[in-house]
Amino acid sequence: IPYSRLAVEDVAASVNENADVKAFKAQMANAFADFEDELHTRLITNVMSVNEMKEQDEITDDIFRRLKDIPLIDRYAAYQALSDNWQNIVNDIETLQSDEMDGLDAARTVEKATKLVKKGDEEITEYLQENEEFDEEELPKARRKSVRVLAIIGLVIMAFLICWLIFCIITGSQYTLAVLFVTIIIPIILYIFLWLKKVFSRE
Repeated sequence: IPYSRLAVEDVAASVNENADVKAFKAQMANAFADFEDELHTRLITNVMSVNEMKEQDEITDDIFRRLKDIPLIDRYAAYQALSDNWQNIVNDIETLQSDEMDGLDAARTVEKATKLVKKGDEEITEYLQENEEFDEEELPKARRKSVRVLAIIGLVIMAFLICWLIFCIITGSQYTLAVLFVTIIIPIILYIFLWLKKVFSRE
């Protein structure tokens, strides 16, 4: 016979229903309510003027400011989540800021679909809609636009995952490890995809 036993079967559910825990989660949610929008403005809307080192310091200060009045929080655990993913974000920012690109508006341009058409012994790339012969000078530009679009998508995904991971770490969510795994694995998958795309493009 044990000396003591739990009063409830589902401990996690009981903890989550506690009034103090609910108040803590609400305080956290309020503190970071506009954090995702702030990152979007800093890293996506103003991506062409981002200074990587300065931006990381300012985002870190912002995180610390939001956590200042919240007890029981190891704010450096939240900083670590940002630090672990910052290099991936920097890579995307550098791609978007590259002098070889045509500006951020190029990422929003819908590219015309093309196809390879064999004429005699030659293969010519034509636009599907307009059936125009492909200008060889347009190929590098189209590829750069594709890279830019992928970089923006990667940047948005990483910003969202960092917000989610920081929130999970701070609140002690049971999904923290799962989010951390996704945050690590997605950049790897994107890198493999880009590498395969580059390999097959050469072929």
